[in-house]
Amino acid sequence: MCLIIHKPAGVEITADLLAAAAAHNAEGWGLMGFDGSGRTFVERRLVVDVDELVEVEQQYRDHEYVLHLRRQTRGG
Repeated sequence: MCLIIHKPAGVEITADLLAAAAAHNAEGWGLMGFDGSGRTFVERRLVVDVDELVEVEQQYRDHEYVLHLRRQTRGG
C-alpha cells in the first residue's frame, strides 16, 4: 500500500522519516503543492533516491504539499 504524507508549510519531514518511508515504498514518488503565489508545483520520480527526496523536501519546506510514496501491489 502507498504512503501519503500531508506536510504543512514550514514543517520539516526529517531525513530519517523519509528514509524509513522510502524503505517500504520504493517504487517511485510524487509531490504536489502550491508556492507562495498560488502556482502549482509538481515533482515525480520513478526511482526513490532518498538523498534527492531530502533535497526536494528542503526546497519546498516553506510550502504546504502532499507527498506520495508508491509501493507496488498486485491482486486483491
